[in-house]
Amino acid sequence: MDALIKARHAESTWVVPHAQLAHPLPGATGSSPLHPAPVLQPRKTFAVAGSPAFARANSFADILLEQGFTDPQAVTVAVNQWLKLFESIRPVAILCDYAPVAQLAACLGNVPATQLTNGFDAPPVEFPAFDDHARGSPGDDAARSHGIERLSETIRRVGQDFGVELGLAQFLAWPATLSDAIPETDPYGERSGFSYAGPFTLSSAAPAPGWTSSGERSAKRVYAYLRGSMGRVGPVLEALRLAGNATCCVWPDATEMALRHYSDSCIQMHRSPVNLTAALEQADLVVNYGSASVLCSAVLAGKAQLMMPMDAEKLMFARRVESQGAGIIWMPQMGAAAASVQRLLHDESLGAAAGAIARRHSPAQLIQARDAAVEALVSGFRT
Repeated sequence: MDALIKARHAESTWVVPHAQLAHPLPGATGSSPLHPAPVLQPRKTFAVAGSPAFARANSFADILLEQGFTDPQAVTVAVNQWLKLFESIRPVAILCDYAPVAQLAACLGNVPATQLTNGFDAPPVEFPAFDDHARGSPGDDAARSHGIERLSETIRRVGQDFGVELGLAQFLAWPATLSDAIPETDPYGERSGFSYAGPFTLSSAAPAPGWTSSGERSAKRVYAYLRGSMGRVGPVLEALRLAGNATCCVWPDATEMALRHYSDSCIQMHRSPVNLTAALEQADLVVNYGSASVLCSAVLAGKAQLMMPMDAEKLMFARRVESQGAGIIWMPQMGAAAASVQRLLHDESLGAAAGAIARRHSPAQLIQARDAAVEALVSGFRT
């Protein structure tokens, strides 16, 4: 995004968490100024049952509450810090990559804003309930409604602190939305007013993928991008190995023992990324852990995929793809992985469905949507 902004003869200033000030920023170019982001420090937190923090959240309203929106006074303090920062920087517009307090400050300060999102953190105003399986407990609409009411009250009280009558709908509608996804992977379904531009980071300087010959003419190439322990990903890798499929596996969490285990197999292991564009072009099939960008990229490449979502957010993305017949979900609690891997290898309807989705989105159309959103951003317009 930074390069796209500078290509339009505009300057960017980055506001980042304190921990990132000393580290190179992905996507940043040149010597853009850096500022530490104000921190929301609530006096109390909203505890939802279970672990991790939002494992049993009923909707995205609960996510915001758990992160500090239970405390209107603390939110007011953080919003005021953002407004002072805006006054110092004097931005034409702001681009938020999940920064809800900055988004609220922009709304109250009448600063044009665009939210870069995969959809999950930009929910519709009704805050749809998370999937029951994603939440891990039976649906509780009363609890969901209660969370929405608490969040709405915080937004109302913070607005009053700044002399503004502000509702939840206005807060959510303030930023324009630029989605690095497509309608078919939006966890809440296709929405009007969204600019769907597809993933921004397909090409990279990462090494080209490597494939070990399986010796089987009928074997298919599989690109796998995995996270987690051997206990989680091992069953799928073993099923791929036994099926004799040449697999390029990027697994940052792989142990030395895992690397040795697959060193003489048809699975070529990598801890560091390989070029995703090349991997998707060369692969017949994809296995991933539900990462929104990889999942969306696989669909746009017309490739069938097996998804192993690691949390509620990723499960929502995976369910969207599965519901359209373009992929299948497997998780350890579902039992043996062999049947799911065999379906991935042999069910041609999966690739056909992915291909049909891919044909709806030409690269030129996605680039046009992205460029229009960036043009509006640097011009200070709200689209």
